[in-house]
Amino acid sequence: MSTDIEIADASLNIAFISLNRRRGAIRTGLNFGFEFYYGALSPTLHTSETPPKTLTLSNFEVKSYYMGNDNRELYLGMLIPEKTTVRLKANIKTKVFFKLDLTFSELRQLEELKESTDVQFLTTLNFSTCPETQGQNKTTHNTQLRFKVSKSDWSEAFLSRMRYFGRPTFSF
Repeated sequence: MSTDIEIADASLNIAFISLNRRRGAIRTGLNFGFEFYYGALSPTLHTSETPPKTLTLSNFEVKSYYMGNDNRELYLGMLIPEKTTVRLKANIKTKVFFKLDLTFSELRQLEELKESTDVQFLTTLNFSTCPETQGQNKTTHNTQLRFKVSKSDWSEAFLSRMRYFGRPTFSF
């Protein structure tokens, strides 16, 4: 449930850490949490070189898909980053959160699609990086991350709070 990207003599690891339902808005949705770790490629390789102290991530274009049991991809939408620019310090894990806007109906459809099994997601991440030492030289990266949310975690995080299933959103 993680992916690695090589950046010069360093590596950027991206791992899925959390998923929960966003509350308190007219349009609800999901919050995705990822952990970014920027560090040396390997302790045995490049021992004399250390990565730049910071790496700036920007220009996020992140898409989320539901993966069905038949490996069919169902597009859910764009993930919007909590911050448009993220600065990663070398050798320190940083949590980055994204939101996905979904209607109550779309959340209900997602629940019906999962058919009492684990929920599988595919996330495509496109973003730019700029190491501290290279000034304004940005590099664009594209990667994919597949991860599952167990049915027990899904039930605990969502179903106990989704009392609106089968009910009208507004009543007059």
